[in-house]
Amino acid sequence: MSSVAHKKTLDQAGKEAVAFRGLFDGCFSRWRFAGSLRRQRSQVGDIEHVVIPRFTPDPEGLLIHDAHDCNILRRMADRLLRDGTLALHDYGGGNTRNGDKYMGFDFRGGLHEIFSAAANFGCILAIRTGSADFSRGLMIRLRDRGYRQCEGYLWRIVACDRSGGDDRRLFDDGQCGERVDCPDEDVMLRAAGLNPTDWPPPRREAAP
Repeated sequence: MSSVAHKKTLDQAGKEAVAFRGLFDGCFSRWRFAGSLRRQRSQVGDIEHVVIPRFTPDPEGLLIHDAHDCNILRRMADRLLRDGTLALHDYGGGNTRNGDKYMGFDFRGGLHEIFSAAANFGCILAIRTGSADFSRGLMIRLRDRGYRQCEGYLWRIVACDRSGGDDRRLFDDGQCGERVDCPDEDVMLRAAGLNPTDWPPPRREAAP
């Protein structure tokens, strides 16, 4: 949903997005284009990708009990940075984004951002598709209907108690939330009281 100085046509951006995704063949289980590309804008700035990475047991573990899952998409990104295929994008003042959940790369003169997800894939896809006005309106509608979006996850407001473990959290205003799996964005839209068929991405320029 952000922007860069040099924009591409929708057709050009689509081809660049496909080429970028091709660099990571075999490294993901789901991959969707988001942002203005998914909204089919005639001019596209940065290209956003929402991805579920694949994991594999780390072959570098010396002992079985030391082995841990390895994010092979993250490993491929590091390899592409080393060989010069990708470069870290400078967001200003030398600031870069190169974590497990959010990465920003320069590729063929454009900015590509990867947003990694898991059970929250639909939540991330809805927010990163935008537009900014649509996403803000979505947050308002969720709150009005007893939900929250926080740290990339969808939460249902519930009575506070001491049970729930990692699927519960206490918000700053004293309310408690129970995490809701959101594998597809239809879950998020319906929680906000929207019919997904009425809100295809090309319609998401204004607040719902």
